[in-house]
Amino acid sequence: MINFDEADGARLEARAETMGVKPYAALVFAAVNAYSVALNKSSKCLVQQASLQTRHYEPNSIGNSSGLAGHSPVHRIPNDRYTLECAAGL
Repeated sequence: MINFDEADGARLEARAETMGVKPYAALVFAAVNAYSVALNKSSKCLVQQASLQTRHYEPNSIGNSSGLAGHSPVHRIPNDRYTLECAAGL
Protein backbone atom coordinates (compact mmCIF):
# COMPACT_ATOMS: atom_id res chain seq x y z
CA MET A 1 0.00 0.00 0.00
CA ILE A 2 1.27 3.44 -0.88
CA ASN A 3 -0.24 6.64 0.49
CA PHE A 4 0.67 9.75 -1.47
CA ASP A 5 0.36 13.25 -0.12
CA GLU A 6 -0.90 15.94 -2.50
CA ALA A 7 2.62 16.90 -3.66
CA ASP A 8 3.66 13.30 -4.35
CA GLY A 9 0.43 12.66 -6.23
CA ALA A 10 0.97 15.75 -8.37
CA ARG A 11 4.56 14.68 -9.18
CA LEU A 12 3.41 11.18 -10.14
CA GLU A 13 0.64 12.57 -12.34
CA ALA A 14 3.01 15.03 -14.05
CA ARG A 15 5.69 12.40 -14.70
CA ALA A 16 3.17 9.87 -16.02
CA GLU A 17 1.76 12.54 -18.33
CA THR A 18 5.23 13.18 -19.81
CA MET A 19 5.42 9.45 -20.55
CA GLY A 20 1.98 9.50 -22.20
CA VAL A 21 0.24 7.29 -19.64
CA LYS A 22 -2.15 7.61 -16.71
CA PRO A 23 -0.78 7.41 -13.15
CA TYR A 24 -2.58 4.06 -12.68
CA ALA A 25 -0.63 2.55 -15.59
CA ALA A 26 2.66 3.76 -14.11
CA LEU A 27 1.80 2.22 -10.74
CA VAL A 28 0.70 -1.10 -12.28
CA PHE A 29 3.88 -1.29 -14.34
CA ALA A 30 6.03 -0.48 -11.30
CA ALA A 31 4.31 -3.14 -9.18
CA VAL A 32 4.56 -5.86 -11.82
CA ASN A 33 8.17 -4.98 -12.61
CA ALA A 34 9.17 -4.90 -8.92
CA TYR A 35 7.53 -8.29 -8.33
CA SER A 36 9.46 -9.76 -11.25
CA VAL A 37 12.80 -8.29 -10.16
CA ALA A 38 12.42 -9.03 -6.44
CA LEU A 39 11.04 -12.57 -6.73
CA ASN A 40 12.49 -13.56 -10.11
CA LYS A 41 9.14 -14.82 -11.36
CA SER A 42 6.27 -13.53 -13.45
CA SER A 43 2.97 -12.16 -12.21
CA LYS A 44 -0.29 -13.62 -13.47
CA CYS A 45 -2.56 -10.75 -12.43
CA LEU A 46 -2.81 -7.69 -10.23
CA VAL A 47 -5.87 -7.05 -8.08
CA GLN A 48 -6.79 -3.38 -7.84
CA GLN A 49 -8.37 -2.28 -4.55
CA ALA A 50 -11.14 -0.05 -5.85
CA SER A 51 -13.22 0.30 -2.72
CA LEU A 52 -13.46 -1.10 0.75
CA GLN A 53 -16.38 -0.98 3.13
CA THR A 54 -16.56 -2.03 6.75
CA ARG A 55 -20.18 -1.18 7.49
CA HIS A 56 -23.15 -3.54 7.20
CA TYR A 57 -21.00 -6.66 6.92
CA GLU A 58 -20.59 -9.19 9.66
CA PRO A 59 -17.48 -11.39 9.47
CA ASN A 60 -19.28 -14.70 9.08
CA SER A 61 -21.91 -13.45 6.65
CA ILE A 62 -19.40 -13.17 3.79
CA GLY A 63 -16.93 -15.82 4.85
CA ASN A 64 -14.31 -13.17 5.56
CA SER A 65 -12.83 -13.10 9.04
CA SER A 66 -11.89 -9.42 8.73
CA GLY A 67 -15.48 -8.33 8.13
CA LEU A 68 -14.37 -6.27 5.14
CA ALA A 69 -15.94 -6.35 1.71
CA GLY A 70 -14.77 -4.59 -1.40
CA HIS A 71 -14.76 -4.39 -5.17
CA SER A 72 -11.49 -5.48 -6.78
CA PRO A 73 -11.04 -5.44 -10.57
CA VAL A 74 -8.38 -7.85 -11.86
CA HIS A 75 -5.66 -6.59 -14.21
CA ARG A 76 -4.43 -9.60 -16.24
CA ILE A 77 -0.69 -9.78 -16.87
CA PRO A 78 0.38 -11.34 -20.20
CA ASN A 79 3.00 -14.10 -20.14
CA ASP A 80 5.38 -12.27 -22.44
CA ARG A 81 7.40 -9.13 -21.64
CA TYR A 82 5.29 -6.63 -19.69
CA THR A 83 5.87 -3.00 -20.65
CA LEU A 84 4.52 0.39 -19.64
CA GLU A 85 2.53 0.36 -22.87
CA CYS A 86 0.93 -2.95 -21.82
CA ALA A 87 -0.04 -1.42 -18.47
CA ALA A 88 -1.55 1.57 -20.27
CA GLY A 89 -3.49 -0.65 -22.66
CA LEU A 90 -1.75 0.85 -25.68
